[in-house]
Amino acid sequence: MSREATSQAPAATPPDGAVEEEVDAELLELPAPPRRAKYAAFALMVLTCVVSLAMVWMLRNDVVYAFRGSNTVMAKDLYAATTDELNVANNMEVHSPVRLGAAGGIRFSRPIQSGTFRVLPIAGRDDVWVELHLSDGEENGRWVPPKDVKGRLIRFDQAGLRHRGLAVAIERARSHPLPANAWLLVAGSEPTHAIGSLVLAAMFLAFAGFNAVSALRLMRPVK
Repeated sequence: MSREATSQAPAATPPDGAVEEEVDAELLELPAPPRRAKYAAFALMVLTCVVSLAMVWMLRNDVVYAFRGSNTVMAKDLYAATTDELNVANNMEVHSPVRLGAAGGIRFSRPIQSGTFRVLPIAGRDDVWVELHLSDGEENGRWVPPKDVKGRLIRFDQAGLRHRGLAVAIERARSHPLPANAWLLVAGSEPTHAIGSLVLAAMFLAFAGFNAVSALRLMRPVK
């Protein structure tokens, strides 16, 4: 009985450096990730990043004031201060004699602070105003406005979130608009009082960075 010789071809081997990858059939059967949810998450992250950066921008003057330290500027009577002198002391702690008028002043309160606030103009001017914080019971028939004030001098349009809408309230009380580049002297406001704004700005900046990185990772192609 003869036995036929058969030849068997050698099995093909992958080229040097190549690695055979096994495809998992179960992974192939999984549904593709929902594109709508992916784009919605991306849009939300971008929106959060933009809003956070906008908040940092609105707090920028408070952050600068927090780094001013105790470099108080001694100013002459604000009644006689020129625009150039006011510009030099912008967003700085100022100590100056004042003569306050009563015409057009407003009175208001803040929910998280005790006492009341009064905003009065410098007598003889309508472009420089002083904000005073009065404790409970201090404002009565015998109350006399101070003649010497120390606090933060800043333009109304740069006063930040804390004084947002104050210029509009004054204009309504006066029945005519404030002059362009009107100034506000916030009595008792020291650079250390702005540390809270510094912390808040840092938090919003961290939010912006986290959402920006997350958005880039979400849209990065998967290899």
